[in-house]
Amino acid sequence: MGSGLGNIYGNKGAIVARLVMDDTSLCFINVHLAAGQSQKAARNADLNAIMEDKAILPASGDLPFVHGGDGTAILDHELVILNGDLNVSQLVTPSTNASTG
Repeated sequence: MGSGLGNIYGNKGAIVARLVMDDTSLCFINVHLAAGQSQKAARNADLNAIMEDKAILPASGDLPFVHGGDGTAILDHELVILNGDLNVSQLVTPSTNASTG
């Protein structure tokens, strides 16, 4: 799933894989989100779009999914693991980085 130029091409986005182990559906997501303190809104919007996309995966017939889903959405899966380059960093200022003694 791309989130760069035209929401199709770019160096930001996600790779999604799913599997069923015994009777549990698992979904793994690896993301690369926009960097920089000023890009917080873009990161949040991209992550929301990735998580809420209703047709990111092909439908699966008799496999177990939650909330009556058919497996096409990430949140249809019982266990979702998100990792990657979230580009979330804390702004450190001299006052928050002061030595305590």
